[in-house]
Amino acid sequence: MAMNQKQRDHFVDRVKSLTRDKINSIRAMHAGQIQTIADKNYEEFVRVLGLEEDMNALKTAHQVTVETSPRVKGQLEGLSNLLPEVKNPYSNSNPSLYIHIGDAHAVCEEYLRACCKATAEKEFYNTEAGQELKALEETQQQAIDTIMMDGSKVQDLTLKLNGILGKSDLQLTIGEGVQA
Repeated sequence: MAMNQKQRDHFVDRVKSLTRDKINSIRAMHAGQIQTIADKNYEEFVRVLGLEEDMNALKTAHQVTVETSPRVKGQLEGLSNLLPEVKNPYSNSNPSLYIHIGDAHAVCEEYLRACCKATAEKEFYNTEAGQELKALEETQQQAIDTIMMDGSKVQDLTLKLNGILGKSDLQLTIGEGVQA
C-alpha cells in the first residue's frame, strides 16, 4: 500500500531534521568568513557600481546637515514671536521647525552592504565548503521530491532515500517511528 500524507510528512520531517544540522553547521562555520570578505570588499563593490562619488556626496551632505541645522534652527527659533499664537497645536496653519536629519547615506550604505554580502555568499558556493553545502542542499531537496512523488511502500522509500542521502554520508534508519 502506498504511503498516506501523514507518512509523507513524517519522512519529510525526518529528512529535514537529518540534513538541517549539517547544513547549519557548514553555514555557521563559514558565516564569519563570508562577512569578513563582504566587509573587506565593500569599498571596491561601491566603486565598481560607480557609486563612490555619490555615496561620498551623501555622506558629506549628512555631515553638513548635522553641523548646520542646529545653528539655523537656533536662529529661526528667535523669530517665533513673529508668528501668531496658535490656539490649536495640531493645526498646520503655522510652519514647524521640525528638522529631519537626512538618512539617505545610512540607508543606501546599509542596502549596498547587504548586496555586497549577498554577492560574497554567492561566491562562497564556488569554494570547496560551498560546494559541499550546495550538494547537501540539493540532496535534501532531491530526497523531499522523492518522498512527495513516490508511491512506494515505507520500506522501499526508506531504501531509496538512504541511496540519495548516502551521497552526503547521511542515513535514515528503517522503521524509526514509521508504520509499514
